[in-house]
Amino acid sequence: MDKVHYGLKSLKMGAVAGDGGMGTSLTDLGGTLEGSATLTMEDGEKGEITIEEADLPVHTWNTQGEMKVVFDIFDMSPANIARVFGGTASGTGAAETYNGPVVTPAIEQSLEIITKNNIKWSFPRVKVTAKLNINFTKKDVFKATVTCVVMQPTKADTAPFSYVTVAA
Repeated sequence: MDKVHYGLKSLKMGAVAGDGGMGTSLTDLGGTLEGSATLTMEDGEKGEITIEEADLPVHTWNTQGEMKVVFDIFDMSPANIARVFGGTASGTGAAETYNGPVVTPAIEQSLEIITKNNIKWSFPRVKVTAKLNINFTKKDVFKATVTCVVMQPTKADTAPFSYVTVAA
C-alpha cells in the first residue's frame, strides 16, 4: 500500500447493508466540488479517577473524538437532494419537483471514498446531514454541503472505518 494517500477519485453513498455492515449498492452524488472534501477527527475526551491518598490517578480512560467527512455537491436535481436532505422528489424532466421534509429525517448511509492512488476508504455507517449554500450570482454554482458523521456499525465486530488498496 502506498504510504501517501491523496486526492479524490470517487465518492459514493448508499444504504447500509441489511446486517448492519458496509453497503454494497453505492452510487455517486453527481460530483464533488473541487477542494471541498475533508475527513476530520475531533479531539477525544479524557477522564480520570483520583483519590485523596495519592497524587496520581488510580484509573484513566479515553474516548475517541467525532470523525466526519464533509463535502460539497453541485447536482441539485430533486432526486439527488432528497438523498441527502430527505423529503421527496417527484415528476420527471421539466416537471421534476423537490419537496423538503416536514420533519428532519435521520439518514444513515454507507460511504466509500477512493483516492487518486486507489486507496478505498470505507465507512459502513454514517449519519448524513446537509445544508444549502447558495449564492444567487452568475459566477457561483448552487451547492449543498453534506456532513457524514462516522458511527459505530450495528454489525458485530465491524470497524467504523477502514482503508485498503484496490485495483486501478
